[in-house]
Amino acid sequence: MESKYKHLFSPILVNQTMLPNRIMAAPILRHISREKATSGIGTIIWGSGFIDDEYAPIRSGGYVFDPYAIQDSVRQKLDMYKQGGAKVSIELMHCGARGRFCYKDYKDPFGSSEYVRPDGSVAHPMNEEEMNRIADKFAEAAVTAKQLGFDMVMIHCAHGWLIHQFLSPKYNPPVNSRMISRSKPARLISSFKGHAPESSSYKIAGRKFANRL
Repeated sequence: MESKYKHLFSPILVNQTMLPNRIMAAPILRHISREKATSGIGTIIWGSGFIDDEYAPIRSGGYVFDPYAIQDSVRQKLDMYKQGGAKVSIELMHCGARGRFCYKDYKDPFGSSEYVRPDGSVAHPMNEEEMNRIADKFAEAAVTAKQLGFDMVMIHCAHGWLIHQFLSPKYNPPVNSRMISRSKPARLISSFKGHAPESSSYKIAGRKFANRL
């Protein structure tokens, strides 16, 4: 009987990167075992690649692009992940209005529009200067990811993080979501693509999740 997924184990070219097959490991936060990395997976996705260590994270620690702390360990993990022939992508993300909930002294959060956070602080709508700065940060992170040895990058537009906040009615009044705010994530992605490595992709959460985030 012919397989329904006859191309599952076939190579596929994504921009300039040849993936050995169509199998991807779901995003990981910290570590993937050597056994899994060398099991024949085509692509491993490194999750939560915060684009800066000031405003982007939702928690402390694990800043992949820190030039003075963990870049050597990141390179070591990438070497291990690639031993089985897998390519490695990283999610580039910014938490926006949801950033650093665990920090009581976190000042002046921002997002797609005014938003009262669970800690009682109010996130303000991003202005033009902040939009440009964040777009540059995404681009800088993509370049650094390539220098570290990542094969691809992914702009994380799901789960209620910054770019998804522009699309979600939880963070935007309906008029803003429909008429104004949807142009802003497009501008962020457009600016990013002008500086990013050739192999890049992005994902946005499906409509069925929009009202929950």
